[in-house]
Amino acid sequence: MTKAFDNIYWDFLLQIMMNFGFQEHWLKWIFSLIKEPHFSILINEELRGYFRSTRGLQQGDPLSPYLFIILTKILGRGMNHLYVANKIHGLHISSNAPPITHSLFTDDTLLAISLIKHEIKHLLNFLQVYKLTLGQAINRKK
Repeated sequence: MTKAFDNIYWDFLLQIMMNFGFQEHWLKWIFSLIKEPHFSILINEELRGYFRSTRGLQQGDPLSPYLFIILTKILGRGMNHLYVANKIHGLHISSNAPPITHSLFTDDTLLAISLIKHEIKHLLNFLQVYKLTLGQAINRKK
């Protein structure tokens, strides 16, 4: 992902958390922590103005990695859905093991599909919807 923390849409994050069963008072508390930070710009060694962010998670905030992990569950569920719908086949490492479609690491994601045109198309379509819904862009250079 590119700039993973910078582009998260807050409304989508809260909707996901609501769907995962977080109670309303927790959602209000988390939302207040997300939107609370405000920033200023340093011009000629002098702080100028204050503004609030409208999306993203603050890097360095102890809560941000946990919220990001919740969001990556959506990516994993989407990949599982593509596999169950027979749109991708994943990587087969053994005839006795289930195929691998994705693996989520601390700050990286591995997606595994067959190099068949229709599988690539389904994956790219899913990633486009993921980007538009969540706010995260795919780092194609990786």
